[in-house]
Amino acid sequence: MKNQQDSNIDFNYLGIRPENIRIIDNGDIKGTVYGIEYLGANKIITIDTEFGRVKARAPSVINSKIGDNVGLIFNSNSIIIFNGDDETAIRSQLMN
Repeated sequence: MKNQQDSNIDFNYLGIRPENIRIIDNGDIKGTVYGIEYLGANKIITIDTEFGRVKARAPSVINSKIGDNVGLIFNSNSIIIFNGDDETAIRSQLMN
C-alpha cells in the first residue's frame, strides 16, 4: 500500500461502499436523486453530486424520488483513497 507522499499525480479517487453512505437532509455533500433500484428490503439510490455520481444503499421505507434534493454523509472509517494513476490504495489520514 502506498502512502499519500508516493502519489505523483493530480487526482485520486475516493472509494466507499453504498452501505456506508447515509442519505440525510442536512448532509455535507448535496445531490439530486438520479435513479432508484429496488432490491426488496433495500434499494440502491444513485445521486448526482458535484463530485460525480454516488450510490447509497437505503431501506426501502426511505421515500426518495427521482429529482429529489438530498444530503449525504459518509462513514469515514470505510473510506479508501485510490491513486488516480494505477488505482492502488493510498494510505490516508482517514484510514485506521
